[in-house]
Amino acid sequence: MEEAEDALARVRRAQRNLEASIRTYKREAQRLDELTTTTTRDAMVYLRSVISDLRAYFAAEHGGWQPAAGGFGSAVGEAYASGVAVAAGTVDPTSFALPAGFRWIPLSAIDLAGELADVKTEEDFKKVSYADVRKGLDLLHTEILPALDGITDASGTFARLDALNGVPYAKGLQRVYDAFFGTDSIYLSRGPEGSLFSITNGRHRIRAAADAGWTAVPARTSDGIRNG
Repeated sequence: MEEAEDALARVRRAQRNLEASIRTYKREAQRLDELTTTTTRDAMVYLRSVISDLRAYFAAEHGGWQPAAGGFGSAVGEAYASGVAVAAGTVDPTSFALPAGFRWIPLSAIDLAGELADVKTEEDFKKVSYADVRKGLDLLHTEILPALDGITDASGTFARLDALNGVPYAKGLQRVYDAFFGTDSIYLSRGPEGSLFSITNGRHRIRAAADAGWTAVPARTSDGIRNG
């Protein structure tokens, strides 16, 4: 009986040791998972930002495009710096993948003349200034779109990067991401009989994109032709 009790005690001690080892393993596995997801992705976004800045500096030093006021490059110059194939005077961003639910819509497929009739000058930008929208487009093209591939929590990733760099939400990457891929994103619609999209939301962003030479914009759509 004593031998059996001793054996049972040894089994219980081994079980407790095993449970402690399992808890330790789970903690280490969770830390490793965080390192290989959040931390690594944040580092990739930051490195892309540094590479973009270096390309811009190199281009400016060697006779390329000149940075615009506020430290942002011209849209065309940024396009060439990022390796995107563009025609002269235009920015073609459509090689970048978009989050689920979004698609690239060519500006030629939108009724710009009718939909932007009352968005013609900088004074027509009331909620967000024209200059800030243009800067947002530059950031979208050079910092955000190249970093989206493989990121599952993009808004959170850009928030952490903004915090790391001491940038408030109002001036950060997260705000730009949310503007184009959050609940207030560009939304276009057309019926089965229509040939051009009307703008349900995002007229000012589309106006700024057209001014910057963008060939297409990322948007959610209600497309009777496409779905019908």
